[in-house]
Amino acid sequence: MTEEPEGMPAARLLDYLCNPAWFGGQEARQIFVRYYVPVLVGPDHLRLANTFEQYEIGGIPVRLVIAQISDQIYISNHPAWTSTADGNTALIGEAIQRKLPDSLYVLLSTPLAPIQDWNTAARNMDKLASVLRYAFGMNFVFHIAREAIVDIPGGNMTTPSRLIPAPQPSDGPSLGREHRELLQELLAALAGKSGELADRVLFSLELFERAAQQLSGAKFFYYWIGIEVLCGSYGMQSILSRLEKAYGTKRAYVQNDLGFTQVWRMRTELFHHGQQHDMPQDVERYVQAMFMDLVRFHLDLPCRRHMEMSIRQGFQIERLKREVGTTNVLSIDARPAAHTVPESPGQDPTDAG
Repeated sequence: MTEEPEGMPAARLLDYLCNPAWFGGQEARQIFVRYYVPVLVGPDHLRLANTFEQYEIGGIPVRLVIAQISDQIYISNHPAWTSTADGNTALIGEAIQRKLPDSLYVLLSTPLAPIQDWNTAARNMDKLASVLRYAFGMNFVFHIAREAIVDIPGGNMTTPSRLIPAPQPSDGPSLGREHRELLQELLAALAGKSGELADRVLFSLELFERAAQQLSGAKFFYYWIGIEVLCGSYGMQSILSRLEKAYGTKRAYVQNDLGFTQVWRMRTELFHHGQQHDMPQDVERYVQAMFMDLVRFHLDLPCRRHMEMSIRQGFQIERLKREVGTTNVLSIDARPAAHTVPESPGQDPTDAG
């Protein structure tokens, strides 16, 4: 974003994307920019009332600019864990040079530190994008082409990479005979079920895996929806009674000693108050333990008491509280400090009216 392309100078586009008032007197400034591709509409339908428009959602400002981008080359980073046969595990980063397709783009920009980190910025941008889809139609922000962190005023751009969880030794692998028997036992029990029950169990397992692949703040949503699908109920008493029967114990034990009350509180805060729970690995593993205790109950298998086992191994119910479990999510930002291949800002004349 430092060249002077034909049409609108790149420096002027930066001015449109960034409001200096966002940062006060702070010298080190960055913005988060997302590129959306609009489709099935001509440029006459994409003109703004002003050169840029600024909105606010959740107290966070977001600017919208429509621009024609061409010849922009950037580096896409893809972190991944690798393992070798001799037991070594390493985090690698694959850097891929890409060229952004020449196209008209809807650009959204929002300030970063000290206001928000880029993951929070992306979530806030999701919120505004949903309103844009409602007001302007799905084709206005049809799909995301790229995201970038831009230094102000220099215009240097880096592409953020997703945060990935750090593996924990307590999560295996566990490949002993008893674990293989556990797998075969569950698969055999599932093969013996049919109809609605089988459908519920199968779909809940699909949601379980989706939860495991999500970023920390989105995990609980999928785990809990999976539990409600599994139980065929969203009622607290209905789900609680299943755990009570599985453990063959009193309800107060499940509520207090096994922490169901705290898990239900997580559900209430998310679904009724819009408060997400970050899930450190130990909290996620405990919710998984409750999930699998319920799966085994519905498959008429003996209760393995996975929740109890987690507590015996050191898990503390206190960790289920949002003010406790919302911190210390162990993850890694794999973005390199510098690119071996510089990014090309390309040409970015704006089509804004």
